[in-house]
Amino acid sequence: MTNTQKMVRFNLDLSPELNQILDELAKKIGTTKSDVLRQTITLMQIMVIVLNHLLKVRTRQFFRSRGSRHREFSQIRQDCYS
Repeated sequence: MTNTQKMVRFNLDLSPELNQILDELAKKIGTTKSDVLRQTITLMQIMVIVLNHLLKVRTRQFFRSRGSRHREFSQIRQDCYS
């Protein structure tokens, strides 16, 4: 993030446990708690994009396989009644 970008101030209430986790993460990666939160938001964005993509892929796969099973069942039913 560059200094020329306008920043928006945001207040956040955290439990002592979450604050401790945030402190520990900031120390481990050598940055500020604010930067940890910014990076976390970016990671969450990526996760949502990936999950949405996977859901679309799985939905398409489900309906494709469902369609082929339906065709197979229809063929079996036709064979039985022929």
